[in-house]
Amino acid sequence: MSSQTPGRTRKIVIRVVVIVLVLLICGALYDLYYPRTTRMREFDPDEVARLETAMWRSYYEKQRLQLFNQLAELLRTQYGMSRLKSEQVAYYGANAAFVFKQGKQRTDYEKALPDLLKFYEAIHQISDIPFDADGINTHPAIWQRLWRNCRPRFIGCPLIVSSITAGFVLKL
Repeated sequence: MSSQTPGRTRKIVIRVVVIVLVLLICGALYDLYYPRTTRMREFDPDEVARLETAMWRSYYEKQRLQLFNQLAELLRTQYGMSRLKSEQVAYYGANAAFVFKQGKQRTDYEKALPDLLKFYEAIHQISDIPFDADGINTHPAIWQRLWRNCRPRFIGCPLIVSSITAGFVLKL
């Protein structure tokens, strides 16, 4: 009888672990893929200003992880993204920023496009304001203005990128 107890206990433990893993996977999938909508014009301007200022500081100080965390916080608190989704999207945004930062010529800057496109597509999916996320990648006016205004080591270049793309997205 005592030999059956350890085997039975082991089966129960394995079943519990499997159930917990299945629940965690289901929760993660729900968190990442359940459709949500957020009102893009409803935000706390003071909090956005605080986070954006901190993100610019992190960008110029080459603090990748700090920029990632600040962007994830912005996406969670102001865009209403779930924790996992905000971290996934923050990765795209932060990676695009640092790929762009390392660029010296147009082909280098274009390497940021895949992640930048994923970033804006994720925002498009939750936005109540329709915009063409693919247009950021293909719209010639964005890249003409970007290339014209971004010279190597020009400190305002990321600001130009964000204002050009935000203007395009929001049709300003």
